[in-house]
Amino acid sequence: MMRVNLPEALQRIRKKAVDYREDDVLAAFRSMLEEDSLMEINLENALQSPPNENHAKVDASQLDESRVFHLAHIKRLATAYRLRFLDAHLFKGEIPSEAISELKSIQRRQPEALNNFKIMAPASLFELSYQDKDPMLFMPLGNNLYYLVHQWGKDMNPLRKLIVYPFRNVGTLIKSMFVIAFLFQMAIPTNIMMDGLGDSEFAMRIWMTLHVFIALAGIVAMFGYPYVKNFNSVLWNSRYSD
Repeated sequence: MMRVNLPEALQRIRKKAVDYREDDVLAAFRSMLEEDSLMEINLENALQSPPNENHAKVDASQLDESRVFHLAHIKRLATAYRLRFLDAHLFKGEIPSEAISELKSIQRRQPEALNNFKIMAPASLFELSYQDKDPMLFMPLGNNLYYLVHQWGKDMNPLRKLIVYPFRNVGTLIKSMFVIAFLFQMAIPTNIMMDGLGDSEFAMRIWMTLHVFIALAGIVAMFGYPYVKNFNSVLWNSRYSD
């Protein structure tokens, strides 16, 4: 028994249809491609353009609510990992095609052209084109809410949060120096610390902790601050290097 090729059978049915006109179908297909291409161009232009006062009205009911974040949450993450949250046009890396596809999918369900995009990434990505720094593309929803459109690159190293912890703010810097000073004096054996001294060990270790802390403060003031320049809580949404 002969088997039926379903795609060919479907084409035969289409050709026999009274109202079928191949030129119209091709024209409609070309129109869809042109519309998709125009949408992509408009979105790429929006990503490369400075923000304007006319924020697009977004229909939040068409979005995944698990991707909606308040600005306060974004600030906490950026501060914890020493990241920047800046306008997309300042981003110097390459935005992947997957992110553009996500934007097009969202745009098709929205009444107005999307604009004023933001990107969260390390400061270096707003100066150099690195591809492994875990950038995240956001679009504004109003009322300090942002929608996470797409994330690309490698996952953030969990050690980064610990490494940059001292530079979150003044409080975390002081706390970190005290912890380092305490651990340093605890590493010194008692017989070495108390050699020839009649004071109590407890008082001596407090004295050592304070002096190590003062020494660390001097080192940070001379070498650390000129290198780090500012705290994470100040830099998270600043377009300037310091």
